[in-house]
Amino acid sequence: MNRIYVVNDAIEKHSLDGCVSIDVVEKNDFFSVNSIKLHFLEDTTIWLYYEAKEEIKLDIFIRVEANVHVTINEVRTGMRTKVQYKYYLDEYADIKVNKFYHASQVRELDIINLNGVGANIRTVLKSIATGEEKYDMMIYHNEVQTTSDILNHAVVDQKGKLTFNVTSVVPKGKTGCVANQMNRVINLNDQKCKICPNLLIDEYDVTANHAALIGKFADDELFYLQSRGLTREEAMSLLMKGFLCSNIEEPELLNIIKDSMNQYWR
Repeated sequence: MNRIYVVNDAIEKHSLDGCVSIDVVEKNDFFSVNSIKLHFLEDTTIWLYYEAKEEIKLDIFIRVEANVHVTINEVRTGMRTKVQYKYYLDEYADIKVNKFYHASQVRELDIINLNGVGANIRTVLKSIATGEEKYDMMIYHNEVQTTSDILNHAVVDQKGKLTFNVTSVVPKGKTGCVANQMNRVINLNDQKCKICPNLLIDEYDVTANHAALIGKFADDELFYLQSRGLTREEAMSLLMKGFLCSNIEEPELLNIIKDSMNQYWR
């Protein structure tokens, strides 16, 4: 299986097959940030592990060739991280991105370019935010019949606060597109969190939806579980697991999420 381990802003080790090529551009007089470029040539699955032992900046470029289906599983831990992703999807390319973040601070920009007819992306982000996190996502439907399905779930604990800015763009003439957004934050403190879901649609023949929810678990959910014999802490832990583990099918990623949750909710 393809795996890449990134410590700070450099690749520590990797194991790749012929389905994906990698190019690393190190910072120099012209480029102030290390860049990792992944080019997917055939159907495959890849794991990306990021550990920031110090404050870092990193650029990541992902290109998916026509008719190629890719699954990316990502785990990000450690200190303050500033990262920029740029995705380029060709005709009928299909990519599923599953991310789990448990870092002290995150500042992330995602620029998604659906450049080919029928290109499709689904992203699922799960985060336990104990510091400040901000995500800016721009999804450009540059061709007809393209699909984006964006799901962001975060639990904000301790002194954390979080912002999701998600913008889907469909220009006039790009018919048959689907642009979905689902953003939800469970806020366990008094810090201010923010969700800005934007749909910039200039075409009638489009299906577009968004949802934005910030708050705590409903009292009736907790009451129901407590009425079945669980303590409040056990009920909260069960709801947290359901929230952070939903929409994740990869067993290894589920185990990583559960191990991180056990540090806060058992």
